[in-house]
Amino acid sequence: MILDARVADTLAKGGHDVTLLQIEFNLPFDSLKNITKYAKIKQIGSFTSTIDDQIFKDISNMAFQTITPIFILRLFIPYIKEANKKCEMLITERKEEIEKLRSEKYDPIPEHTASVLGLPYPTSYVPGLTLSGYSDKMSISERFFNLFFQMAGYYLSFEVYDSLTLIMRKHFGSNYPDIRQIIKDSPLILVNADEFVDFPRPLFSNIIYIGGIGMNEKIEESLNKLDV
Repeated sequence: MILDARVADTLAKGGHDVTLLQIEFNLPFDSLKNITKYAKIKQIGSFTSTIDDQIFKDISNMAFQTITPIFILRLFIPYIKEANKKCEMLITERKEEIEKLRSEKYDPIPEHTASVLGLPYPTSYVPGLTLSGYSDKMSISERFFNLFFQMAGYYLSFEVYDSLTLIMRKHFGSNYPDIRQIIKDSPLILVNADEFVDFPRPLFSNIIYIGGIGMNEKIEESLNKLDV
């Protein structure tokens, strides 16, 4: 939420009419007070039920486990299913608020994945983001496993997009566009990373790095200068 708030404030300072949608999920609203200075905030309260705490405990314990593609699938598929239930609860239990949001004709800022956007993702030197733990200099065996990590990530993303599309079409009609198509139509992609420390990879011109936008404190002037 802090990153979203910084992006929202930056857009609002630039003259845009920005509203940050804040849905109570794991943290109560009291823990996220005053996170924006310029953008407006729309809050939607908690739901009838919550995601099983055991799922979050399992995810937290990942740091102490040996990570494999199968492990990731077994861990995150239940989480995705529970998150989709929360999504449908939001639609069914907060119909009045959802209809109000629709009437405002908001342009939401969606997430994206490289595969959906058509961005090349060469597994020989770009480590998978799904917790592969590799660098851009991999051995033959690491490249092989990196491919499987990437395939696991694709499967999880497709599971999310397909299930969300079905939920949206169930409640808003069969003409609701595929989630993938909404992502493909994104004119601008903001990446929460620093281009100087990120791994080298092919990029499109509409991909903008905004790493560090959540920092409030100014750094020393000497750190802003790069010696060549």
